[in-house]
Amino acid sequence: MAKRLKTRLSAGAALVTGLSAFGVGLMATPAQAATVTQQYECTYSVLNIGEVEGDPSVSVELTADIPAEAETGDVIESAVTATVTIPDSRRDSLYGLLAVRSVDGPNAATAAAEADSGLNAQDARNQATFTIADATESADGVMPLEVPMTDVPASGELVVTATGAIEPTELTRAGEYTITAGDFQAYIRGYGEDGGYKTNVTLNCTNVSENSQIATVTVTEGSTEPTSPDPS
Repeated sequence: MAKRLKTRLSAGAALVTGLSAFGVGLMATPAQAATVTQQYECTYSVLNIGEVEGDPSVSVELTADIPAEAETGDVIESAVTATVTIPDSRRDSLYGLLAVRSVDGPNAATAAAEADSGLNAQDARNQATFTIADATESADGVMPLEVPMTDVPASGELVVTATGAIEPTELTRAGEYTITAGDFQAYIRGYGEDGGYKTNVTLNCTNVSENSQIATVTVTEGSTEPTSPDPS
């Protein structure tokens, strides 16, 4: 039976689903290791208004504790936490222009239902993309995310925390792998002073970091020694 490795990854995205090209899946739970900051440039589209101008910059902190080494047959389990910092000018538009006092971001099923109803005009999702690659091939993955209800401050930056999870995945192929952060999309719903629905904003964000690497993992062949027969 494969032993279970626990991988920790806090991201804005953070990072990697099961990828059939490699037979490898890397997953994440709340971080306890070094922090990597990724920079994104985003467009903002407001319901019934369209794309609005302003500072495109968004910062995402990724904290990872991914094992440097693993064996085929190992299983990595995970959940994801993504911390996203939206600049003051964008926060000010939400608070002042749109009278938004709190925000949240639904899961994929709710976002899809709101797309069918016309509320989610871009059929957007809260999700991050990322890539796992060895020397010759690469494959992309998607991590679904959710944002809990978060107050919008009257001044300063708006910091939202997204969480997600993926099922345990077994490592089945040996190799040297690099994990890199990709782009992300956010579907943020806004609520007024009385808690009533006000509007929603879709962010489409491109990773512009100089170094988007999250981690490297060396996967070696696991033991193939037969187990001892039952004495009986």
